[in-house]
Amino acid sequence: MTRIQPISIVFVIGFVAAACTGAAVPGPASPSAAPAAVATATPNATPIKIGLIEALTGSLASVGMDNQDGFNLYLSTLNNTVAGRKIEVVSVDTQGLADLAVAKATQLVSSDKVNVIAGVIQTPEAYALAGWLKQNQVPIAITGNAGAYDLFLDPQYKSPYLTRFTSNSLQMPGPLADFLVKGGKTKAVVIASDFAAGQQVTDTFGAAYVSRGGQIVQELHPPLNTTDFGPYLTQLKFDADALIVFLPGADGARFGAAYSDYVGSSKIQVIDMFGFLTSGPGLQQLKDKALPFVGATFYSDAYQAPENQTFLKQFADKYPGRFVSADVANGYSGAMVLVAAIKAVNGNVEDVQKLLAALYAVDVATPRGPMKLDATHDVINNLFLYKLSKQGAAYQQTVVQSYLGVSVNYDMSPAELAKFPLGKLKGKWVGMTKDDLAKLKQ
Repeated sequence: MTRIQPISIVFVIGFVAAACTGAAVPGPASPSAAPAAVATATPNATPIKIGLIEALTGSLASVGMDNQDGFNLYLSTLNNTVAGRKIEVVSVDTQGLADLAVAKATQLVSSDKVNVIAGVIQTPEAYALAGWLKQNQVPIAITGNAGAYDLFLDPQYKSPYLTRFTSNSLQMPGPLADFLVKGGKTKAVVIASDFAAGQQVTDTFGAAYVSRGGQIVQELHPPLNTTDFGPYLTQLKFDADALIVFLPGADGARFGAAYSDYVGSSKIQVIDMFGFLTSGPGLQQLKDKALPFVGATFYSDAYQAPENQTFLKQFADKYPGRFVSADVANGYSGAMVLVAAIKAVNGNVEDVQKLLAALYAVDVATPRGPMKLDATHDVINNLFLYKLSKQGAAYQQTVVQSYLGVSVNYDMSPAELAKFPLGKLKGKWVGMTKDDLAKLKQ
């Protein structure tokens, strides 16, 4: 077994961050918190507890395990000690189920007495936890994949206790559509898992692609945990220029294997959204079968930054022969962010207001690039599109295009987002025109 090796390429990564220092913090500041010298003179001997909500079983288990391992890997480099206090991580398994995520969060707060919650893999889990937040007022830093686009925009969901350091489903489709149309690929098939995230990704890509002159010629939505992709592959329209794939977890690897068996050499350009086929467990299973695919993720192992090189070495030392994924980088970078916030409050995580303010103002160089939040407390990202090659037994990524400082408003203004029925247009993209799209934005 070999891991993916970073290649020696040089490209400039820029970053545009929205100001977030003026964000409101819930409740008034406590006057009794003023004498900081007293707090630092007597270090708190109790551990800081972080609840880590992951999907560790089910079709998304590989995503959850990678995220968890990345999170714990970074903390281990600090001997699980920050600002003089031990860090104790309490992991729970949601099985990818929204109602179970709420039950586990309740357990973490009521029984395990955690100070902050991290992780969260699925969009439905994030939606369910949003309502729970309003009642329990516990800081949650999303360091998992949950990319619900309106989590920080819709009053039904947004909360001052919520931050996200991974991705928003609005951030990838616009740059990807730009990349395809500028490359002359104006006819696309979309295949995306049939749950909230898959429907949102389809709609955001559809809107971005059609607005640039692209045409969706086919739309397929297999259920999560599909074991046989043969029936879907036999339906594919191969007169398209590109096949956009959003199949998280084990589904991605199953699709990639079936694609190789049913289709053979790629007849159209396959774009792997979020790298489920072209990195980590998917690539470890597919090997050469993944070589024709193009990956589109917010992390590339070819990113030439010291933080990424350090991360890759630590991961290889801890897990020799295991392929690194964006989900591992998400967990590792998320732990870096939380540690930075804990240091900023000198370990006093019991002061929730100060901890939240520190999270809002975070500015950390991570393996994924610079990490900052916008004014809504959602992440701003860089996006990498890459191709795979094989050197000996090692698989390497080469970045072919990068998009810098991508926010949720990359393609739509806040006013357009408020009106557009994202996540509600399943099955309506074939034949959609620019005029049809304009009406939906009105």
